[in-house]
Amino acid sequence: MIKKYEDACRQAGLSEEQIKKIRQVFDDEKKRLKRETIEKAKNHIWFIPISELQKHCEWMEQEWEIPDADTNVEETAMNNTLLEQLEYELSLLEVKDRELILMCFDPTVSLREYARRTDIPLTTLINRRDRILNRLKKKFQT
Repeated sequence: MIKKYEDACRQAGLSEEQIKKIRQVFDDEKKRLKRETIEKAKNHIWFIPISELQKHCEWMEQEWEIPDADTNVEETAMNNTLLEQLEYELSLLEVKDRELILMCFDPTVSLREYARRTDIPLTTLINRRDRILNRLKKKFQT
């Protein structure tokens, strides 16, 4: 136990017996921590606060996602592959067809409003949309 703590205990009016018990607790804790530190060093276990680690490791600056136990990795990978394929297939469409399909899945614009803006009859847009979607569907079924 550090001398200044012993002096503080004396000033607080503790008896020598009480101070001895406190000293024993401090000494036991100090010995335990020393043994623990030696054991960690033998096993190459080091504990570094994350704040210190972030100062020295650039890769720590990025955000990390903790995977959800319910997440299906295979399903996620398959969905990503399908999305990439969809992007590719959409890039092959004519500009007016791609614009129509993207607009159909935009919740802020209705097909009726799009027909009014482009001066194309609604039935024509519906037929074109269905034709494009059927072509895309066939490409994903093969």
